[in-house]
Amino acid sequence: VSPTSIISNYRNDYAQSWNFNIQQQLASNLSLMIGYFGVKGTDLNIERNYNQLINGVRPYPALSLNSPIDPGKPLGNIVVMESDGNSSYNALWLTATKRFSKGFQFNASYTFSKSIDDNSRTAQGLVIQNSYNVRGDRGLSDFDARHRFSLNGIYELPFHGNRFFEGWQLAPIVTLQSGNPISFKTSNNSFTGAATLRPSVLGPVQTGFSPATNGNATFVTYIQNPSVFYDQGNAFGNLGRNVIIGPGFSNVDIALIKNTPIHENVRLEIRADAFDVLNHTNFGQPVLTVGKIGRASCRERV
Repeated sequence: VSPTSIISNYRNDYAQSWNFNIQQQLASNLSLMIGYFGVKGTDLNIERNYNQLINGVRPYPALSLNSPIDPGKPLGNIVVMESDGNSSYNALWLTATKRFSKGFQFNASYTFSKSIDDNSRTAQGLVIQNSYNVRGDRGLSDFDARHRFSLNGIYELPFHGNRFFEGWQLAPIVTLQSGNPISFKTSNNSFTGAATLRPSVLGPVQTGFSPATNGNATFVTYIQNPSVFYDQGNAFGNLGRNVIIGPGFSNVDIALIKNTPIHENVRLEIRADAFDVLNHTNFGQPVLTVGKIGRASCRERV
C-alpha cells in the first residue's frame, strides 16, 4: 500500500511581486524602459515521502492490525502534500519600443533573471532527493533561463506605384534564450524507496556539442565528459539540483504581408508566415539517467 495524502494544516499558496522601473522617451517615437522585477512565492506545494527508508528500514512498515482497511498489509511510500515550498524570482528587464513611423516599428526586450525554488511545478509528484532534507533540493527552477532576448517588428518595403507594388511589409520575430537547468538522476530506488537519487561527480561537468556516439544524425553529445558521473550506490549524491545548464534556444520567424486597400473602410490582407527561416537546430535536454548521460535529441519542428 502506497497512500497519498494532504497534510491537515495545508495552506493556500500566494505570491508577492514588486518592481522598480524607469521609463524614458528618447525621441518622439522611441522609448526605453529599464527595471528590476521580483516575485516571491510562499506556501507552495511540495511532496514528501513520510515513509522514506532509513538504513533500509521503513519508519512505518505496515498498516496496524486494527486497521479497518487491509490490516497488517506492508506499507510502501507515504506521499504527503505539504505547503512548505517557496520560490524567488529576480530580474533585470530592458525594453526598447519604437512606434510606427517612416515605415518601421519594433519592440525589443532583454531579460537577465534568476529563479530559485524547492520544486518547480504544483503537481510535480515526489521529486526531492531526501524527504528529510527538503532544503537540500533548493536550487535553480526547472524553467530558469538566465538570458532571454526577443525582437519583433514591422518594416514597410519602400515600393511605390500601383496597388500591386505598394503595401508590402516584412514582420520578423527573433527569440534567443539561454538553456534551462538539468537535474540528473540515478535509477536506484532501493536507498530511499523512490528513484529520486542524484548521482555524484568527480569534477566539473563540461558541456558542448559534438557528434553523437550512437551515430544518429538527430542526436548530439552534449555532456562532453560523461565519465565524470558515477552512481554512488546507497548514498546521497554530491551533485546539486539543477546545477548544470542545458542547450539554449534560438529561432527566427518572419512574415511577408501584403495590404491592399479595397474601399475607404475595407482592406485586404494576404500573409505568408515562415518559421525557423534560418533552419537552426535546437536541441532538447540530454538523457538524465546515469549510465545513459550525454546525448541530446533534436527538438521537433513544424
